[in-house]
Amino acid sequence: MSPNTHRVLVYTGGYRPDYPARDIQLVQELRERGNEVTYTIGGPGISDIPHPKEVASDPRFASVQAHWVNNVFEMVKLLTSTDVFVVGVWAKTNQRLVTLAKSMGVVTLQHDNVPRIDVRYTGADWICESSLFVAEERKRRAHAQERKIVVTGSTMIDLVRSQEVEAITKASFCEKYRLDPSKKIAVWMPSAPQVQNGWHQASYTQICEIIQKSAGHSLIIKAHPNDYLKRKSPSFFQGKHTWQVLAPTAVVLEPEDAYQCYKVCDVGISNSSSVSLEFPLFSKPFVYVDIDKSPVLAMHRPSWWWGDLPSPSFIGMITSADELSAVLDESQYEISDDAAYQAHVAKYFYQADGLAYQRIADVIERAVEESHTSSVAVRLIRGSSWMARQRMASFGHYLVNPRRAMARFRR
Repeated sequence: MSPNTHRVLVYTGGYRPDYPARDIQLVQELRERGNEVTYTIGGPGISDIPHPKEVASDPRFASVQAHWVNNVFEMVKLLTSTDVFVVGVWAKTNQRLVTLAKSMGVVTLQHDNVPRIDVRYTGADWICESSLFVAEERKRRAHAQERKIVVTGSTMIDLVRSQEVEAITKASFCEKYRLDPSKKIAVWMPSAPQVQNGWHQASYTQICEIIQKSAGHSLIIKAHPNDYLKRKSPSFFQGKHTWQVLAPTAVVLEPEDAYQCYKVCDVGISNSSSVSLEFPLFSKPFVYVDIDKSPVLAMHRPSWWWGDLPSPSFIGMITSADELSAVLDESQYEISDDAAYQAHVAKYFYQADGLAYQRIADVIERAVEESHTSSVAVRLIRGSSWMARQRMASFGHYLVNPRRAMARFRR
């Protein structure tokens, strides 16, 4: 191996059916620079938002030799021959793997492969941030050394500049989804299925019916990624997607067409979703309906999000369900202020030029070059020690929870 070759382990821990391949460009870039890169995706044994095993056979993942990893023993083996462990922010279990890597003496780096209005931190040594806005908050909280918090942009936002998005037209989109091209397109963006309580369910159905009755608009639903995966759905849905129960006649977007949809639509509509953050990337407005009545969001004030950065992070308007028909019929949501959209993008999405993956690769190489790596033997010993401590902690947990211990034993 060349002295200038870095051994990089890139891990995508959380599966998103709407943006599954968001880290692939980064992997390709690192390899083109001569680095030795292992690309891994997490299964249910290691991730709380797992990739199905068959995802590794998807042509895009197969083209970069993606490894489907399903237990911590596999990760320890991979980390013993790794200089830097690169992880995203979409999956709570990522933090546990960062702790493992650090205990083995591996340099760790997190990047915003899913940009959010919160400050999720895995404990990594280096942070590649999607915006100046969130980077300043990270520095205030001292999540890492200030020089190791670098604003690069997001690999997910890079997809806005993909060939698929650039090539889409309203005509081709409407043809695919059998929508009337003479009508405007309204995208309903429901919140995650786990928060679809009685109020949200009633609001969901009501808003969809209002849009469907609008003479000048077509309705299409872009569901939450958990909804596409039928993940965390309450018993009310009985294993179904929310739209199958609450809006059974509606057209539903295929998850990977998300950015194509935002590009050709006229307005996004929700009663709680934070996807409004991304609509200005396409100079499109957003309408919040009855957001002040949401029982879920009421628990998280003053922020609209269940994150921790209160911010006016959308361009559009707030209205009620009673007023929504007029808002649609009169196109009251239309905002043609390009400067406002540009200012929003500048604040929340660094550059938004489709090249964040290159800047992140720069930081990864810099992180390795500034580090002092441990030997393979030392890493293996440390990894085994970490797993032993986890086992003991788990055993202690069952000792103080005898019912759980017996249940585990019976399985």
